[in-house]
Amino acid sequence: MANLFLKQAKHYAAARPDYPAELFQFIASKTARHDLAWDVGTGSGQAAVSVSLPPQVPPLSIPAVHEFLFLLAFSIAKPR
Repeated sequence: MANLFLKQAKHYAAARPDYPAELFQFIASKTARHDLAWDVGTGSGQAAVSVSLPPQVPPLSIPAVHEFLFLLAFSIAKPR
């Protein structure tokens, strides 16, 4: 199952649904600091982008890692 999108990473990135904004608002309400998030298993990066909105001052740092580097090739680049 983990390799399901191995040959279809571009389609996965395009078809992957977004997470609801309320999810990240809930998580943020449970944490004292909001300057760092770690996206484990980032895939195409939708969660990292969602958690970074709206832009913050100081900017939020979101290191993202994923087991399959090919997925990162189709991730959403949002330098800040």
